[in-house]
Amino acid sequence: MIRNINIIQYRKLKDVALTFTKNITAISGTNGTCKTSLLHLLGNALQAPTSNCDWINDKKCLPIIRAVNDVTNPKVESLTRGDQTYNDPAHGVKGPLFSVDYYGADTLSFRRHNSKQATRYAVKPKYQPGTTDTLPFCPVIYLGLSRLVPFGEFQNDEALSSIKKNLPQQYQNEIAALYKGFTNYDISFNATKQMGDIKVRSEFTSNIEGIDSNTISAGEDNLSMVKYMLDDGYQVFTFDYTGVYESEGASSVGFYQAVKDLNAVLGYIEASASLKNLPVFLYGHSWGGYTAAAVLNFKHNIAGVITISGFSSPMAITKEAAGRIIPTLLVDLLLPFAALYQRIVFGKNYNLSAIDGINSCDVPVLVMHGKEDEVISYEGSSIIAQRSHITNPNVEYYTETRPGKSNHMGIFFTKGGTAYYLAKKEELKMLHDLYYNRVPEKVLSKWFARLDKKQANDMDPLFVKTVLDFLDKNCK
Repeated sequence: MIRNINIIQYRKLKDVALTFTKNITAISGTNGTCKTSLLHLLGNALQAPTSNCDWINDKKCLPIIRAVNDVTNPKVESLTRGDQTYNDPAHGVKGPLFSVDYYGADTLSFRRHNSKQATRYAVKPKYQPGTTDTLPFCPVIYLGLSRLVPFGEFQNDEALSSIKKNLPQQYQNEIAALYKGFTNYDISFNATKQMGDIKVRSEFTSNIEGIDSNTISAGEDNLSMVKYMLDDGYQVFTFDYTGVYESEGASSVGFYQAVKDLNAVLGYIEASASLKNLPVFLYGHSWGGYTAAAVLNFKHNIAGVITISGFSSPMAITKEAAGRIIPTLLVDLLLPFAALYQRIVFGKNYNLSAIDGINSCDVPVLVMHGKEDEVISYEGSSIIAQRSHITNPNVEYYTETRPGKSNHMGIFFTKGGTAYYLAKKEELKMLHDLYYNRVPEKVLSKWFARLDKKQANDMDPLFVKTVLDFLDKNCK
């Protein structure tokens, strides 16, 4: 709607010209750089739609928009109403403070408007005499980063309760249809469940035992591959490592913790009457790739393993990762201390070898790795780099060499999925930089919740075929 804004002076903004796209424009800056003031000017340059606007399909949305803005963004809303006491935003400047160029409309200038008592001002458009100029209509909703939790999820806020709306039944039906199209499960919504002091979520059940709103966690990050496996007739069991997602614990402390967790999961499966007689395949990527192979050191009834971009041992990847940021000599000096700490925490298994696990049995193993892996080096700490030491006769190797697909994540993504991942990786880095590498847990959780998991899991057809062919060949 707005093409350009040319600011003569408004608060700290002086001689600033900004151009906006028709889609999304990002405005970034530290505290005190007038981001909120700029949002105020942009919102002030548009006229709130009314029920007389014939292009609005649902007139009920207008009071909801106003109510949301009033409650969730009092900072911006207070600006739009003007200061309670006179505070000149452009001392010494006479005439227009800024002008706005619109897409499909004329340019308008804006001025300060003093009240008769000269105690307050407002920013008003300066219409030319004899014209029919008017502000373009456009709905505006301010959503600050601290207020991106959907207002319908604030359970105990009295101010919000008055504008909170139940999800219409038709929307629930559409969500259920989408869920079935993606997972082939029928779901039905129940009551909401309290999560902490402010947040609630919708509970749902399905036509499959064990599949409900409580099972959604780590598997969300592998939805596409999970779906392919389900469509091929397999049951999929996902879990969260200690300190990750919904699992207890502040952190995983060390790499071996994941092996302990998987060992416990396999013990649970073997004790389950409905699961213990099924062939069990292990599938893991990166840390999970190491874990799926290392757990073979324990005597479980495993039918096969798919390890993707995995490292050979905790100390091998620790040394490699440390070598990227500090001198080799210093790494060699510090590594024994890191090893000692891990040994104190986990005991003799702290550096359990994935290679030893693979060699300890004769189960089929598919080792997959990208030639240009930037996280776990193909020729360095990877499992595939140790192939000369692997004696298990049933091991197969898959090396990804295609340009743009041989890195750590690209091995199973399409190029579009890889591009999305890299973009979000950069976005996450910026978020960490913004908080000086101390991102609050709530902020980080909200960021991950907003990811497009379908796009982030756009799987490469060749990768999928390789995995499913391996499963089908070795499933008895």
